[in-house]
Amino acid sequence: MGEACDETDRTHDAALWWVYIIECDGRLYTGITTDPERRLREHQSGRGARFTRGARRVRVRYRCALGSRSLALRVEYRLKNLVRGDKLAVIRSQPVRDSLVALLALSEHDELAENRDNRLA
Repeated sequence: MGEACDETDRTHDAALWWVYIIECDGRLYTGITTDPERRLREHQSGRGARFTRGARRVRVRYRCALGSRSLALRVEYRLKNLVRGDKLAVIRSQPVRDSLVALLALSEHDELAENRDNRLA
């Protein structure tokens, strides 16, 4: 299982969001969650996404703690739009959070600004 990313700093009230890539009978699925172990069990039991239902073998190939849900959604979107070869490159390199954000051309500045705006609202 990909363990390259450690938990990031977070407030006590905020959930820590993760992005993950699982392999289902040779196909790759990308998702986000606040509990990677629970989500894997759901996928393995057939209660996960429709994509993973009926798969004989479901295993995590990569996972990374990202922090906010907003960043997790943006990373998930970018990963889902990669071609298979590029997804496999991410799995091989197991990038940590900041490297993954840079690889996907997401701006950390955008994330900081969004957090500031949320606190002001």
